[in-house]
Amino acid sequence: MTGRTNISSMGNAAILDRPMVALLCSEKCPGKLVLDTYDLAKLFRKQGVTVISGFHSPMEDECLRILLRSSLVSSTTTENV
Repeated sequence: MTGRTNISSMGNAAILDRPMVALLCSEKCPGKLVLDTYDLAKLFRKQGVTVISGFHSPMEDECLRILLRSSLVSSTTTENV
């Protein structure tokens, strides 16, 4: 092994230069937290924040729908070789 890592990407790799946040949500959340999270997702969309998540829980899925309404949407896949 040479100690080097190769990274390949598909899509716009410039999203990696933007601010990033990971989104992890429980299956069940209090109503106020749900509304606050939706507002936060809209703020992330407006500010062009890169959001990393599995988007598996219902709340994550709804946040994904909010985020995908952005003109800045891009899909990037990285892989260690």
